[in-house]
Amino acid sequence: NRSTLKLLGLLNDIYAQFIFDPIIHLPLPCTFRNRERIEWDTFRLVLLQVIWVGIVSQQATAYIACYIHRHQAVLSPNSKWRIKTLIRRSLIISYSIIILTPTAYLKVISETNTNSKISSRYLSPEWPSDVIDRIDCSTFDLIQPYITSSAIMHSTSVSIVVVLIVHTFHQLNKSLSMSVRRREYQRTMMRILLLQRLFQSLLPIIVQVLPNVAGFTVFVFGWSGSAVYPVILLVLSSNSLALSVVLLGTTPLYISIIKTSV
Repeated sequence: NRSTLKLLGLLNDIYAQFIFDPIIHLPLPCTFRNRERIEWDTFRLVLLQVIWVGIVSQQATAYIACYIHRHQAVLSPNSKWRIKTLIRRSLIISYSIIILTPTAYLKVISETNTNSKISSRYLSPEWPSDVIDRIDCSTFDLIQPYITSSAIMHSTSVSIVVVLIVHTFHQLNKSLSMSVRRREYQRTMMRILLLQRLFQSLLPIIVQVLPNVAGFTVFVFGWSGSAVYPVILLVLSSNSLALSVVLLGTTPLYISIIKTSV
């Protein structure tokens, strides 16, 4: 499971950096790109978007698999909550397919973004043509189904994880057959998993949401962003590095290796 999480994170970084520059569906009309917009055909653009969303969403499935594994590890063999390995794998595979539901709305969004007439509708004719060629425009009413379905899937994933965590600790507290040493070991492993997920959940807020909020605030109030935007871009670009630092700093094995090396 740990290898799967690391592989998915690395695959997401490689895909977004070297293969496909994803269109981030924000509730803003237009997004300016440093390079000219590539006029993909609709099928290819939707396919690339589906692959990217799939890579990102499967990380939630991988984390749920980790929590299910920890939950099953603390149960007694005759527990009514024990799930057979085959059924467990079937549930994970089914959820990995269900979580791709938001991709059904990507076709409409992608068609909108590839239409230059849509872009020109939101822009003043005073904009140079080379600037217009680098701008993608969309409307919130078109991206709302995608955002809503994504929020529902995110809430579902969080709810599943919370239920698993609560029930796991409940089983640990009431178990009489488990030795004290094994109980402490299971608690430690669960806390490590929680700590990693907590920091990895907070980091996107720090290195993605807050910089974007700062950028939008500067834009809305018409302030000069010449000194602010370079800092915002620097913080945004540190996302992958920050997640790697969290993984290294919250995993006992990595911590011991680092201490030995230092």
